[in-house]
Amino acid sequence: MEERNNLNDLKNIILTHGGKPQELNSIGHRAKKQGDFEKAASCFQKAADMDFDLAQYNLGICYSNGEGVEKDDSKAFFWYKKAAEQGVPEAQFNLGFCYSNGKGVEKDAKQAVSWYKKAAEQGVPEAQFNLALCYSDGKGVEKDAKQAVSWYEKAAEQGMGDAQYNLGVCLMKGEGTKKSLSSAVPWLEKAASSADTQRIREMAKQALEEARKELRSLTYDARDISIEITGIIAAVLLPALMFLFLWLGAGESAKYPVPKLLGIALTIVSIGGTFITGCLSFAMLTKSLLKTGIIGGILGIVGALVVVTCVGGYPLIRKIVPIYAVAVAVILLITAIVKKMRKLDF
Repeated sequence: MEERNNLNDLKNIILTHGGKPQELNSIGHRAKKQGDFEKAASCFQKAADMDFDLAQYNLGICYSNGEGVEKDDSKAFFWYKKAAEQGVPEAQFNLGFCYSNGKGVEKDAKQAVSWYKKAAEQGVPEAQFNLALCYSDGKGVEKDAKQAVSWYEKAAEQGMGDAQYNLGVCLMKGEGTKKSLSSAVPWLEKAASSADTQRIREMAKQALEEARKELRSLTYDARDISIEITGIIAAVLLPALMFLFLWLGAGESAKYPVPKLLGIALTIVSIGGTFITGCLSFAMLTKSLLKTGIIGGILGIVGALVVVTCVGGYPLIRKIVPIYAVAVAVILLITAIVKKMRKLDF
């Protein structure tokens, strides 16, 4: 009760002596906190008439919410505009909202973007978020997914849950930015716990579950890719080494002749190695048993013909064999690695 009396006394003194607008605005704030909206609106009005920007913004809120005055969107817009033109960032955001939703003025998406941007550049998270939505939807501005992500991120960094969710989804899907599940997960976690509405929190939880599931799958692929590549290398090097052995040991003019039985054994191993190469490598590349069988069989036949010809002692063919083997190995290896790497996107 004593505080209320002090408030009245201070107000009367300032009004009697034509008080400063800053003091009137402060009194208005105190009155509003005490639930005396009429006195608050009166103080804001007197300070606003003195062209005090913060009072103009506060008076706009009074008219928007019908606090101490009759609700009037047109008057709210008028005072928001006065304060916004003097650089009050919250007023700039509210003015943009008025233009966007036709509150007290005709809808104007371009004007909304213009004022949202002024407020966003001064660090108002709600303005940053709404500006991001405008860029995302192409509303009042040319559609630009990268700009949308940039403004989502600024708002998200200030703790805005809805922005955290949208940013997480953009990172998860690669919209306006490089796809990065590992970056998406932390933002979705924050949104799931801090978004303003239950609906957004539930959506964030669902997206988070999907992102974690996909991330686990990709992590598994990344871990196993080294094993698969090792298998491919072993498969393609085996026939290459066998071909090289045969090249050194085949024919009467070979520098290091080998016994006939060993030559036959090497031939069989080489043919088998070529067939295995086709099966293993193309199974990893095509994931199709039919293609694997056909291509593996073709490689097996070609390998057999080349090896048999080599053992027959034709010097030119013996020189071609290692080149053929190495070429097959390199092509299969590069193709497998490229295809696997394209699947891995974190």
